[in-house]
Amino acid sequence: MRIKRVVSVSLIVVALLYLAFSLTMEQRKMIGDERGWDPGSRTIPVGIGLITLVASVYLTYKEGRPTEGPGAGPGGAVTGAREIQSEESQSEASSVRRLVILTVGLSVFFIVGFRFLGFILATHTFLFALIYFNCKQDVRWRMVPLFLLSLPVATLVMILFYSIGRYISRQLFLAGRKWEAPILTDKVFTAGAPFLVLSVLLGLLTFLLVRRVKGERHRPAVLAGLVAVGATELLYIVFKQVFWVSLAKGLIFW
Repeated sequence: MRIKRVVSVSLIVVALLYLAFSLTMEQRKMIGDERGWDPGSRTIPVGIGLITLVASVYLTYKEGRPTEGPGAGPGGAVTGAREIQSEESQSEASSVRRLVILTVGLSVFFIVGFRFLGFILATHTFLFALIYFNCKQDVRWRMVPLFLLSLPVATLVMILFYSIGRYISRQLFLAGRKWEAPILTDKVFTAGAPFLVLSVLLGLLTFLLVRRVKGERHRPAVLAGLVAVGATELLYIVFKQVFWVSLAKGLIFW
C-alpha cells in the first residue's frame, strides 16, 4: 500500500476506536432540561467519531482510485496500450470499491460487536481482516478460505498473549501489595513489564514464522496476524493499564 493509503487506513482505525470509546462513556444530561432538548454528553464525541470515520473511508477510496496516464500520439501500438491501461484501471477501480465496501462492513461490525465481543476480539478481528485483504489489494472469494483458516489461529495467539500480559500484571500488583513495594503496583511498571515480555515473544514468533513461511500466498495472513496481535495488545496496555479507560471485556471475561 502507498504511504497515503496507509495513513488513511490508520485514520479509520483511530476513528473506530474513538467512536467505540465514546459509546462506552456515561450518558449525562442537564438537570434543568425539562423539555428533553439536551442530546446528552455522548452526542459530540460520537458525532466527531462518525465524521472522522466517513472522511477516512472517503480518503481511502480517493487514494485508491487509479489515475489516468498522459495522452499519447496516434498509432496502433499506442491505441492498444491505451486499451490495456483502461482495462487495468477499471480492474483496479473495482478492487478499490470492494476494499472500501469491506472497510465499511468491518467498521459496522466493529461498532456493533464491540460490546458483545469485547475490545480484544473486536479490535483484533477488525485489524486482521483489514490488513489481510489490503495486502491482497482486492476482495475475492478465493481469498476467503485462507482467511477463515488463519483468523482462528491468529485469534488463539491473541488470547494467549492477552492472558500472559494479564497474568504478569496481576502477579506484580499482588506481589507489590504483599511486600509493600510501591513500584510493583505502579501502573506504568505493571504495564511496562508485560509489554517488554510480550514484545520479546512477538519478536521470536515473527522470527520463526518469517523463516518457515516462504510462499507468497501465506505471507498476507502471517503479516495480518502479527500486526493485529501486536497492535491490539499495545492498544490494550496503553488505554486500559496506563490511562485506565473502561474497555468492554465481552467474551474474554478474565
